[in-house]
Amino acid sequence: MTRHLLVRADADGQIGLGHVLRTMAVADELARTGTQITYLCRTLSPWAASQLQKRGHAVQRLDAALGDQAKDAEATLAVIAQCGADAVLLDHYGLTQIWTAKVKAQSDLLLVAFDDLAVDKRTVDLLMDASPGRDASDYATLIPEGAICLAGPRYAPLRPEFAAAPARRAHDGPIRIAISMGGVDPTGVTLTCLDALDGRTDVELTVILSSDAKMLAATQARIAEMTTPTRLLLDRTDMAVVLRDVDLVLGAGGTSALERCALGIPSVLAVLANNQSFNASQLGKAGAAVVLPALSATAVLNTIEPLLSDPHKREAMGRNAAGLCDGLGAARVAAAILEAHSGVTLRRAEKRDKDIIHSWQNAPGARQFSRNPNAPSVAEHQAWFERRLARADQDPFYIIEVDGTPSGFVRLDATDQPHVGEVSILVAQGMQGKGLARTALGLLRLAHPKRDIQAEVHPANTASQKLFEAAGYRRLDVHRFLSQGWNAMLEGQRDEH
Repeated sequence: MTRHLLVRADADGQIGLGHVLRTMAVADELARTGTQITYLCRTLSPWAASQLQKRGHAVQRLDAALGDQAKDAEATLAVIAQCGADAVLLDHYGLTQIWTAKVKAQSDLLLVAFDDLAVDKRTVDLLMDASPGRDASDYATLIPEGAICLAGPRYAPLRPEFAAAPARRAHDGPIRIAISMGGVDPTGVTLTCLDALDGRTDVELTVILSSDAKMLAATQARIAEMTTPTRLLLDRTDMAVVLRDVDLVLGAGGTSALERCALGIPSVLAVLANNQSFNASQLGKAGAAVVLPALSATAVLNTIEPLLSDPHKREAMGRNAAGLCDGLGAARVAAAILEAHSGVTLRRAEKRDKDIIHSWQNAPGARQFSRNPNAPSVAEHQAWFERRLARADQDPFYIIEVDGTPSGFVRLDATDQPHVGEVSILVAQGMQGKGLARTALGLLRLAHPKRDIQAEVHPANTASQKLFEAAGYRRLDVHRFLSQGWNAMLEGQRDEH
């Protein structure tokens, strides 16, 4: 079962921060299940490094002089052997078939890759492309037979804030426009947008950059000259909050465009790299965005003018955007990684599972640490099972399967706190001691990312105590453990700003 994920990605002023940021969304979700994370980078900007450190992810560096895929793969394999990683997540356009074939041939691990070009072959077990309009068939000849392809914005690897964002606020007055051309904006398109909009009295501008931006000094100087009200925000990690009052975004056409979709915000998109072309065009076809025909002040002004004069058009674009992406993709990708590596899946319990669950509950020792140590009769079990299935929509009840074979169950039961569920888990005899329970707890966590999950463990049940700690739960006292959901986690982060 996956316990240590190595992420191979780079971030600097030239290639931008997007590769690290989108892998980080998935890495964070896996870390919540107790998975150890190590980033392996040739280049890493100071801001990106600080974000990884803040999350507790380890970082190792490769020699920046490595310019050859085969050498990069060899160096990566050496780090894998050293740290004991059993899965690799690759997000790098410069590392394709040569790299993946070498890493896969010389290691027994799960290899996952992010892509949005559908051009290069990769020897991987799982590939993810979140571009709107993308289909798994686009990769049929590019990945091995039997490999899994996750395609479309359902799998967009966004941070939790975009799925649990506060409601957007209506306002009167000038139209609020954010300019967000990626963290580093290597080509200075932000300056082009400022030139296009300077002098307008019907808008207010917010420029969003990181302190690693190549054109930061020039942008700051240009903002100081603006006659249109303009503010600069640096290194913000609460983008959903920053954008909740925005009416329109002038932005890059990559993953950040899908972040805005999750928030229901219309975009005018600049294609800043080849890998953004398909994504941007598909968002345009879906009516969620308009794509700039050129990166010039004239093109910006001509494209944005019809949107500024038509609030109904902006509202329709926002609705179209919201319909494309729900912001839960990172948890889905993380779950797919766990499933692909372990062969473990969760499926909803059904009427046909009544008898096998009864047999598991009546196995010797199964109820040793239960609140009710007495095994239920057939009639008692049937009555309980029917009641439990009737409320399964509110309180999920899953069968744990290993390669399709029922091997236990895990469920969430209601508590006196609406946003908190209590977990119960049982693994069938003969399947215990194989890491199955830990993986099932991880999949449960990823299936319900917004909800707090608590566990009550008998003080004498040291094995279960170790299980929940290994699964990423925080010990509250001698018998209670907690895995915090997105909503509570983000509320704490908002208090920091």
